[in-house]
Amino acid sequence: MSIADLEASRILVVDDDRLQRMIISRVATMLGFAVDEIASLEEAPAALVGARPDLVLLDLSLGANDGIEVLHLLCALPEPPAILVMSGQDGRVRDVVRRYVRALGLRDMGELTKPINIGVLKQKLANIPKRVCRDAPGRPRPDLNLEDVLSAFRSGAIRPDYQPKVDMETGRIVGVEALARCSSPLIGAVSPGIFCPMLESAGFSFELTESLMRQACADAAIWRRVSPDATVSVNVSPEVIVDPRFHDTVLSALAESDLPAGALTLELLETASITSNHMKIACAMTRLRIKGVGMALDDFGTGYSSLASLHTLPFAELKLDGSFVAVCDEDRYAWSIVKASLAIAREFEMKPVAEGIETQAIRDRLIEAGCAVGQGYLFSPAVSAARIADMFAESTPGLAATG
Repeated sequence: MSIADLEASRILVVDDDRLQRMIISRVATMLGFAVDEIASLEEAPAALVGARPDLVLLDLSLGANDGIEVLHLLCALPEPPAILVMSGQDGRVRDVVRRYVRALGLRDMGELTKPINIGVLKQKLANIPKRVCRDAPGRPRPDLNLEDVLSAFRSGAIRPDYQPKVDMETGRIVGVEALARCSSPLIGAVSPGIFCPMLESAGFSFELTESLMRQACADAAIWRRVSPDATVSVNVSPEVIVDPRFHDTVLSALAESDLPAGALTLELLETASITSNHMKIACAMTRLRIKGVGMALDDFGTGYSSLASLHTLPFAELKLDGSFVAVCDEDRYAWSIVKASLAIAREFEMKPVAEGIETQAIRDRLIEAGCAVGQGYLFSPAVSAARIADMFAESTPGLAATG
């Protein structure tokens, strides 16, 4: 990355230590950043609105106040900046704060120990991409209403894109995960984090899941002409999987597409309702597993009673949550959770799949730890069904020579 890539980025340094602010500002300015400084919590609201920083270097100790209070202010911004934590506190405190940053929906860009080491500071800032905060999760548009979302859904504007699951040793695509996307002439490209909750709160969870699953099965049937072992995963909530209609709907979607049951995996996300509806969920899952449909436990380690669910529910795949995977090369506690999850998968004879792989270093670490399949931006974001067809063709050995 060149210095020119950084010229549009703006940094806000929040630190009550004048010397530390001066060091950080000089280094950042030399690297091409525009820099603003503040020394207290009281100055933060005006600075955040006026400067609109892309990145905040945040000291955790601010006199009588602390950096956590600044994080809460950042959450209220329409376009919150990314955060780089600075502190002389012990590593466990920094790790907890960084997890809190991610839990708030803010982008975590790492940490600096204090007093600041100039060499480490330069290295950190050199790895900051241009306009780092602008891909933060969107907030609901004030003009977006349920009727518009329903209209987009009924018109077919809400469809699945697909993120590849990759054999991490060879780079070959072995399957995909269907992810809901909206592209409507009426409401534009709306984040699934906005339209999915709107549809679910209006009682359309089943209809949304059914629509995505039928489209995913139809697309998978086409890909399997090129890659016969290709699979597709569809996310299902506990409430939908126990719906009396769901069992027959799954079998109908498979039959319509002439897709074998083993080509479909249902990814179940743990919520509080998984415990209250435990026996119903076990019954619904088991009936589908008997038919050959795959079952995966999604976001393992972040849900409710994960170990109890593994003990009593017929999962064949364990998906390691991306919030741990994405930072496992620098957060030792996240790495401990990843390693423990892989060990659990082996003990339960389940296939582990790692989400959130963004760097080659993390890929290498997971391979060494025994995780063979992964997905994440290192390989590909979610893309259209047509692009997935091309990717299957490109990654299928011998196809180019015979096709």
